[in-house]
Amino acid sequence: MSGQIPWTDEQSEAPCGRPKRRTLLAAAGVAIAVAVLAGDIVAARHGGTESADRGSVRRPSSWGTPSFTRTQQVTYRRLAVTVPASWTLNNARCGSPLGNTVLLPIGTSACRMTRATGITWIELRPSGVGVPPIQDAHSNHVTVDGNPATEVTGRVEGYAVVLIDVPNARASAFVHAPDAATARRLAATIAVVQHDNHGCVSQLSYEPLTTVRAQSNPGTEQSLVPGYPSSMAVCDYTGDLLTAGKEVAPSDFARDLALLRALPRGLSLAPARFNNARNCVDSTDLAASVDRDRRQWYTVLVRYGAAPILVLRARIGFCGYLGITNGVVSGQSGVALVHFLDTAPTGPEFPETVQPAPK
Repeated sequence: MSGQIPWTDEQSEAPCGRPKRRTLLAAAGVAIAVAVLAGDIVAARHGGTESADRGSVRRPSSWGTPSFTRTQQVTYRRLAVTVPASWTLNNARCGSPLGNTVLLPIGTSACRMTRATGITWIELRPSGVGVPPIQDAHSNHVTVDGNPATEVTGRVEGYAVVLIDVPNARASAFVHAPDAATARRLAATIAVVQHDNHGCVSQLSYEPLTTVRAQSNPGTEQSLVPGYPSSMAVCDYTGDLLTAGKEVAPSDFARDLALLRALPRGLSLAPARFNNARNCVDSTDLAASVDRDRRQWYTVLVRYGAAPILVLRARIGFCGYLGITNGVVSGQSGVALVHFLDTAPTGPEFPETVQPAPK
């Protein structure tokens, strides 16, 4: 089947003129040239987690199942793609990529930018979101890890493209490259995953902070983060789907651990002007109330080597009880927690100043 895919106003774009986000993985360098990318693609294993949920698009064997010499896996919702470790995430301005990158669907400001030439990029976006018209489009029914998917190949503005849409993963990947071979090699890494490579669960139900259950880790009744953890990761959710996962950098670990332990005890509330029917799903039930637009929340994975992972749950939005908890000890929200989680908007419209919640 051939034809064109209609464009819609919903697009996956990177931010312009807003606070920087911590990248999912530290970039190893500047964007690499296409020739280097082709050389990095070698035979025979996928990047990503070492679990049974890895897999690839079922496609002609000539497309292969490539990997890269040094990789990073980027996950959005339940869909993951593996790219060279040197790529910088969301390396774009006003929605236009500035170099080899993966773009996640976060907000952007309107401004005019000229796209860099000769680059390769992948847009991860919600399933079913439209794309620009694809010239010489060819559509096929494929499967990704057993999940039905639609694959469209063709060209857009001189770039070879491969679009893989996976409704069960509630996400799609839109690959752009200067040549078809590179686009296909990257598309061959697409997988449906249960966890990202930080351990973040790709689909997880929201649980109000007041109902989070106590965990078996010793010391949680005395400290939000007890003992001697070795590393931490932050998982960002909207609704029940993962939108970003990131490691706490080793250089930030001691500072961020101290920050969490120093949070004022208990949960908190945004000022009353935020907690209202216009902003909140249910402004009458503080335990159940979440932000009407984003319903954004977080888990923090605290690792202890051989000991079980401690999972903290957090919310820093407008509505209901805010803060972070291990199920016994809680820490209040506020500017320190906002900066630690490092994905929320800041500024005069965001309730960085909060009030302690009733005991």
